Amino acid sequence: MHAIDVIYEDANIIIVNKPPDVGIDGLIDPTVRSLLEQRYPGETLRNVHQLDHATSGCYCLARTPEMARRLSKMFERRKVEKTYLALVQGWVTIDGDENSHHPVLEIHAPITARSKEQGEWWKMCVPTAPTHDESTGRESGGHRGIVQQKSATTHVRVLQRGYLTARAFDIHDDPRRIPTLPSSMTSELIPRGTTDPRYWLAPMDRRNAFDKEEQGDRRVKATLVMLTPLTGRRHQLRVHMQHIGHPIIGDYHYQVPMTPTSRMMLHAWRIGFPMPKYRRCQSSPTSRNGEAGSGVTVEVCEEGTVLTSHEGAANEKREGIFAESPHSFHEFLQAA
Repeated sequence: MHAIDVIYEDANIIIVNKPPDVGIDGLIDPTVRSLLEQRYPGETLRNVHQLDHATSGCYCLARTPEMARRLSKMFERRKVEKTYLALVQGWVTIDGDENSHHPVLEIHAPITARSKEQGEWWKMCVPTAPTHDESTGRESGGHRGIVQQKSATTHVRVLQRGYLTARAFDIHDDPRRIPTLPSSMTSELIPRGTTDPRYWLAPMDRRNAFDKEEQGDRRVKATLVMLTPLTGRRHQLRVHMQHIGHPIIGDYHYQVPMTPTSRMMLHAWRIGFPMPKYRRCQSSPTSRNGEAGSGVTVEVCEEGTVLTSHEGAANEKREGIFAESPHSFHEFLQAA
């Protein structure tokens, strides 16, 4: 991987399409930062939010200290509009979904880090009520040992139900970068001795993992959903979907057992920064060599102009930057 797609850039902001299984920064290359250092040598780019290592899609950086402060405050005050796409396990049903166009399932569930007693300290969880042990007279589990518990809300909309296609199991990139849990399917632990699940690797072609000829009629049910986090907790979407019994497919932390797909099926699809009278500095996103952008949807307003927002709200007028990144999830799902 030698390049990263830039969705939009001006003198203040850069929005890129982060590839899956690429960290924002860190010691293992490539990272978003190392790829951008190649594209913008010598420039200081400032992180204003986070995307998980395995998540793809819209990622924003600020080019000036002033814009970094402005965007950070927008994220802190929940003014940024974020929309994700995910393929989740099973068929999600929402009350009234036969009579309504994309009804909303609202998940209200607090999120906290797992305690040392629970193990798997790198995971987050929805705390449960403590249980009472009659033999000892003590309470265990639940809220016991939890230091910080934060409220979290996610909106879920069902877009399509179906079955995973063979494409979902293909490896199109370096197979050593594809994380998975150890299993009986010729998995290999690299680097040896690590206990971090992100580096459990399986250099095998997973097209045959659920091949219909080998598995008979076994097919993997999946639902394409649109997720809108109203709060910004660590692993929020992944934990909430696991909490309602529909974990994100390919999630090596929260889908157990994990479907051995080529990636975790979570994509940061759209991001919006409502900023009245924001002045853009160029007419369209371009690469450093002057070529046109990659065909992704970008809406930008010059000072004093008004934009129409994304589909589904044609009459709503907006001012600001609203970007959308391409995805291939429709190729991973066959209609039921």
